[in-house]
Amino acid sequence: MRICLLTATFFPKVGGHEAVVDQLARQFNRNGNEAVVLAQHLSIKGTPGKLDVPYRVVRFRKPFSQNWDLGVLRRALVRLHREWPFDIIHSHSSYPTGYIAVQAGAILNIPVVVTPHGSDIAETSRFLSRPVVMRRIRETLEKTDALTTISQYLKGRALEIAPKCATHLTEISNGIDCAAFAQPAVQPERIKKYFHPDQAQFLLFLGRFHPRKGVDILIEAFRIAAQNNRNLQLVIGGDGPDREALHQQASQSGVADRIHFLGLVHGQEKLWLLQNALALAVPTKSWEGLPIVVLEGLASGQAIIGSRVGGIVDLVKDGDNGLLIEPGNAPSLANAFQIISENPAARRKMGEASRERAKLFDWPKVTARYLSLFSDLIELSNHGSRKVISEGNKR
Repeated sequence: MRICLLTATFFPKVGGHEAVVDQLARQFNRNGNEAVVLAQHLSIKGTPGKLDVPYRVVRFRKPFSQNWDLGVLRRALVRLHREWPFDIIHSHSSYPTGYIAVQAGAILNIPVVVTPHGSDIAETSRFLSRPVVMRRIRETLEKTDALTTISQYLKGRALEIAPKCATHLTEISNGIDCAAFAQPAVQPERIKKYFHPDQAQFLLFLGRFHPRKGVDILIEAFRIAAQNNRNLQLVIGGDGPDREALHQQASQSGVADRIHFLGLVHGQEKLWLLQNALALAVPTKSWEGLPIVVLEGLASGQAIIGSRVGGIVDLVKDGDNGLLIEPGNAPSLANAFQIISENPAARRKMGEASRERAKLFDWPKVTARYLSLFSDLIELSNHGSRKVISEGNKR
């Protein structure tokens, strides 16, 4: 099976969306299929450098506008199919890639699967104030051969925007490499610049410094919790537009010496932090699709303290493998920090539950579901039909 993974955002930009596309390409190829990532250039001027990945990446020019000039994307699909005839298009996002993929699928007579990741259909999407784009998104969700949603939250949003998509909607989550995150990590030397790893009791945040992610709430909650626990520390890994404001907030917190900004962390550093923190904090204020960082925390055997929003509630069961708080509530988050730090037995039990829960999302299981869906669609297409029946309707 030849699979075209279509995305408007990809490496070297790093995020959950990009990580999912990368892993799917790797997994599909490992299963004896051929996958090519057709990705938009980072800018109109292009994407510098080459990627060290075990699959082919083809780039198309970034459109000048989200409303027009989308023909560049359609032409890229048709051109790639002429050169390398693929059997199916898997678009990551409903717009603009999904919208154009549905058009190209009709031209090429091949099935299309669309997977929204959140920013396109969430309640805070920038597209909501653009009627033309929202009409196109609704058409995409209704006309695609199969729509896959990665969380209950995004399923609800898709049905709210395009009720007719219920006939061909199925839930397939993001995945995680459980074996990789279960391997004990080497203690990173760089961490010793901030605190002695053997003596540290630290809470961990990994993510983008964006207002939606709630890092300001995290720092305020830590300020409150740190007053009752002199050994408690906070490690913040990531970067983003709020960096300066967050550094300033930390410097004025009164516990700045116990708040450590590490910048972007990868590989063994990231793995060691996930495996050795008291808990992973995910204080998102509004929505989440199905956050990869939470899946990584689960696979690392970590208790999760998360906001009761979006896909976080699909992954964290309050009191079982973590604690859920109301978004934007610093005192509640501080209380959760205290509960976790003062109850090592409960913390270990939550970590064990997290590791068990992660097995449900292991990449081989997720990949098998996608490949089964793709095979069904291709078979239907060969027999003159394109739509699949949603899992909900099958039951």
